[in-house]
Amino acid sequence: MILYSNFNRTFKGDKILNIYQDTDGDEWVMTNKGINIIGKKQIESDFPFRKVIESNKHIYLISTSGKACHLYSIKWQDQIYGNPLPDR
Repeated sequence: MILYSNFNRTFKGDKILNIYQDTDGDEWVMTNKGINIIGKKQIESDFPFRKVIESNKHIYLISTSGKACHLYSIKWQDQIYGNPLPDR
């Protein structure tokens, strides 16, 4: 069974790295060329994130190289923009 396909060329990338469903039920499909969200949220990113962590109504994205990006509250915005976290 195929759940996700780029047959109609609407997905960024050609390789799925991970899929995450957030507490609102939106699905975050992380590919080698960015993030696709199936649901109400939107994000502008061509960066290959590998993992999503959700905590306290905030989303944190972890890149393929291990760097993290914090997104503002996902409950109150239509458009999501990330802020890189400082190196530790």
